[in-house]
Formats: sequence, C-alpha cells, structure tokens
Amino acid sequence: MKVVIPVAGAGTRLRPHTLTTPKPLLPVAGKPIIDHIIESIESISFDTLILVTSPDNGDIFHHVKMTWRGKFDVVRAIQNEKLGLGHAIFQARNYFEPGEDIFIILGDTIIEGKFDDLTAQKTDFLAVKKVDDPSNYGIVEIDDKGRIVSLEEKPKNPKSNLAIVGVYYIHDAHALFEAIQYIIANDIKTKNEYQITDALKKMVDDGWTFYTREIENWYDCGRVSEILKTNRFLLEKKGTTKSKTLKLENSVVVDPVFIDEDVRIQNSIVGPYVHISPGVSLKNVIVQDSILLEGASVEDAHLAMSIVGKNAKVKVAPLKLNIGDYSELDIEG
Repeated sequence: MKVVIPVAGAGTRLRPHTLTTPKPLLPVAGKPIIDHIIESIESISFDTLILVTSPDNGDIFHHVKMTWRGKFDVVRAIQNEKLGLGHAIFQARNYFEPGEDIFIILGDTIIEGKFDDLTAQKTDFLAVKKVDDPSNYGIVEIDDKGRIVSLEEKPKNPKSNLAIVGVYYIHDAHALFEAIQYIIANDIKTKNEYQITDALKKMVDDGWTFYTREIENWYDCGRVSEILKTNRFLLEKKGTTKSKTLKLENSVVVDPVFIDEDVRIQNSIVGPYVHISPGVSLKNVIVQDSILLEGASVEDAHLAMSIVGKNAKVKVAPLKLNIGDYSELDIEG
C-alpha cells in the first residue's frame, strides 16, 4: 500500500505566514503540521509516501525525506496547475501498480483515528465526522447498512451531517484514477475545480461500495483560528516540553507549553497553550494561546490567540491615560 498526501495548495488563508513557509511546515505543539499528520498514520502498513507538491516547492518533500528517512520511501509528484484536489491526487497515478491499495490523507488535516486494520479488512471507506454546519463540507449519505449511497461537495441542502474529513482508503487505486480521469475528460467541476468528491460519486454511481469510518478528533489547520485551536488541543494531549537550554529570568511558565532551543524569557508569564520556536526572545510579556515562530522578539506586550512570524519584532508602547469617573476603555487586538 502507498500513502498519498496532497500538499500543493498555496495556503492563502494563512497569509502572511505562508508567504515564506509552506502551510504543512508551520509548527503546532512542537512540530510541523505534516509531521503530526504522518504520526497519525504510522500504525498502518505502507511502503511509500507520495507527496503531491507544486513545482516550485520542494521544501516539504525535503523535510519529510530527511525527518522520516529509514521509515519508508518518500517520493514526489508534481501538480503543475492548481485544478483541485481530484486533479492533485491524479498526479500520483504513475506510482501505483494495478490493484494496489491507496490511502489518502490531506496535508492540512490532523486526525485521530485507528487505521491499522486496513490490510486485513480490505473495506473501502471515507473517514467522516458529524458536524453542525454540513453545507461547508463534502457530505455523504448512507443507507441502513452503513454503505455510502451519495456524495456532494458543499451542498446548499445537505442530506446528512456526515462530513468527509480528508481520509480515504481504496483497495484498488486505479479504480479511483479512472474515475478522476473521467471527470477531467468530461470537464465535471465543482466550484471550478476537479474534486475528489465528484470522482468518488462517479464510483458509487457505478456500483463501487464505500463505507464510512467515524474518526475521534479532527483538527483542520486551514485558518489561523483553527491552527491555534489545534495547538491548544495537541498541547493538552501531549503536555509540556521545555528545552534544557531555556533561559528563564524572573518569569513564570503555565503548562502546557512547548518551548524549543535557544529561547530567552525575561519578566514574563508564558502559557498556557503556547508554542515557542527556536531563537525567540520575550521581555515583559504575557502570552497565551499563541504560536511564536523562529527568531521572533516580543517586548512589553500582552498576546493571546496570536501568531508571530519568523524574525518579527513586536514592541507595544505603554498607555498614558487620563479618564474620568464611570468611564469605560476597551482596547481589543
């Protein structure tokens, strides 16, 4: 079996951070998003990981190849045009032999679920989770035996609340590639892109049997607010990690946090739910629920629900106030 992770997206909703760092390499709770994703599928038996990247972005490929060397083979497929998730998956077709299994997991979704029984069961499935706002997702409808009978991408009138969370297993990869080839040849698009949901719908309509598998937790890292929530959830689960080289002066750390190498903290309160990358400097700061990237410097500030980019400098001037009785002053970031 081979695993495919599409990571060719530009990450526009996470700008400015993704202008210099690909989204899957942004850190949460101590490591890049892509490493959390790979950790979540370590229990399944696969020999090759295929990363689908844009032509000008080899950073993700080189990171994964170096970080996970010796565990499995890492290869790269190129998506020259951003024509949708289905089109991205299609670029991996030449790596598969007829009848070979394919496991797909998206490059911005950290999931918690059990998948180590794939080889034994050979049951094709889409991972799902019940959501409150199904019109924002790809949705599946199932029959009384749990089989998927219909799929729709971001429907205006959803037939269920079972959202596709970006994990797919199919025991014959070429059956999926044939369905994608069909929607491309017939120019079947949703929101002007070739979607994997439309290809899977084609397979279901042709009689292919898919089941659902509900996952435990699902962390979408597509927006700043979601990355910060993911950072919180994972730190709660993994607990505190502090570098032995941490320089802590007249400061307090409130667990859980992750603090990397070569970090200096002076006269500050840090935590809970803070990730601090290497080389960060904090002075006279209160920071919580935030991610501070490599080399950032923050002074005289109170940060919450924030991301501070690489080598960015933040210094907030003190306020001088002269306000009268019964006044109200509310300053929001």
